[in-house]
Amino acid sequence: MIAVQATEDEVLPHLSHDLAIAAINGPTSVVISGVDEAARAVAEHFADQGRRTTRLRVSHAFHSPLMDPMLDDFRTVAEGLSYAAPSLPVVSNLSGGLASPEELRSTEYWVRHVREAVRFADGVTALETEGVRTFLELGPDGVLSAMARESLADEAVTVPALRRNASEERTLLTALGRLDTTGTPLDWPPSWHPPAPTRSTCRRTRSNTARSGPPPAAAPATPRPSALPEPPTRSSTASSNSPRTKGCCSPAASRSSRTAGWPTTPSWARPCCPAPHSWNSP
Repeated sequence: MIAVQATEDEVLPHLSHDLAIAAINGPTSVVISGVDEAARAVAEHFADQGRRTTRLRVSHAFHSPLMDPMLDDFRTVAEGLSYAAPSLPVVSNLSGGLASPEELRSTEYWVRHVREAVRFADGVTALETEGVRTFLELGPDGVLSAMARESLADEAVTVPALRRNASEERTLLTALGRLDTTGTPLDWPPSWHPPAPTRSTCRRTRSNTARSGPPPAAAPATPRPSALPEPPTRSSTASSNSPRTKGCCSPAASRSSRTAGWPTTPSWARPCCPAPHSWNSP
């Protein structure tokens, strides 16, 4: 299987009984599948024209004539399954349009899926025609999101839920955030609700809430002193004969009565213990 930068119409003339188109992923993105020699010959033809070609790392040549020998066994297994009508509309990768419930419950539909081409680009276009503007990829990487962009208008949003070699939790939350910010309503689980506001936020919220009735009477203003006392001199802060081992928290280094009511630590005294903060408590 080889991805080729070409249109479906450009590839069709090069097909044979042992080579088929496996997928149409975009307007100029086609995958060919079949006998290795035939696939390489077509890929080299387009590579000589400067087109990109990429050999896919797969175990089988899926969606090609090489799958024919297993179709009968696959049909037998599919016939033993029970099929329910879909609860959501489903776009068929066989037709590139909306599939009917009867079609999806048919065994032959899934047998054809093994053998025929995957019309991914047509399916993306069909969704856009139905009004879809946001595409969420549920898979191990963002490959389909990148391919879908080739068939979509610029305003469409493609969001992969996971990224290879990236944190699953971070990638999933990033995808949900992208969906939320681009207008997709999300049904967040109760356990994912944001935490309750902190105490300071609650206090601020209550104080800003409109109250009914007349406003409360203002508290009487506290008379201000005509002037603050002058700062004490260095000699009045501590006794000149106080031993140095007592430190600033000792009685000899305590503030004088003239500055006891000040709500700051004097700049000339470097405290060795935390300054009192009772004046700043709520």
